[in-house]
Amino acid sequence: MHRHPLGGRNFESFSEDPLLTGKLAAQYIRGLQEKGVAATIKHFVGNEQETHRLTIDSLIQERPLREIYLRPFEIAVREANPWALMTSYNLINGTHADMHDHTLRTILRGEWGYDGAVLSDWGGTNSTVESILAGCDIEFPYSPKWRFDKVTQAIQDGKISEGDVGRAAENVLTLVERLKGDDMAEEQAEREDNREETRALIRAAGAEGLTLLKNEGG
Repeated sequence: MHRHPLGGRNFESFSEDPLLTGKLAAQYIRGLQEKGVAATIKHFVGNEQETHRLTIDSLIQERPLREIYLRPFEIAVREANPWALMTSYNLINGTHADMHDHTLRTILRGEWGYDGAVLSDWGGTNSTVESILAGCDIEFPYSPKWRFDKVTQAIQDGKISEGDVGRAAENVLTLVERLKGDDMAEEQAEREDNREETRALIRAAGAEGLTLLKNEGG
């Protein structure tokens, strides 16, 4: 969402309008996943600026949380079912996004019926027990700090169950299964098309695809 004109990654988002953002995202997701490519929507949720994004606490009341910040994700999930979702670095009302039970378990999984994989941002997992219980399935990056032995210890201590870990594993395996195309078993050669005519076509398509939308009369 575009919430500030100086947002450092506004160019990665579609608009400042929750409905328009959600609808555009849903179409993008469908197009990707029809080709067997997993769409990962991010950053869930309340990450609208780059300044202090690793530590900022986004204080958002329930109504704007649902009507502004969650709405694009809700549309994308309900209409296109993205195969993966990435949490944000920031806190939401005092709790890190990767361990935020209300947004991840109650709303995303419960109300919206999301069945994809949830992963943290790069180094964005902040606990073992709380993140697993909230529904964060994968800790990024490849050398996790909060999983492996700490998960085993948490099970032994009775803080989480094997079923909790099993649910996370099932979501990961579902993602793997969805990515299995007919050609996945064969190593594919790298391909590129960097011809001048191809670059010209891309520039022309981008220019012709621009549409100016104007809100008038409320």
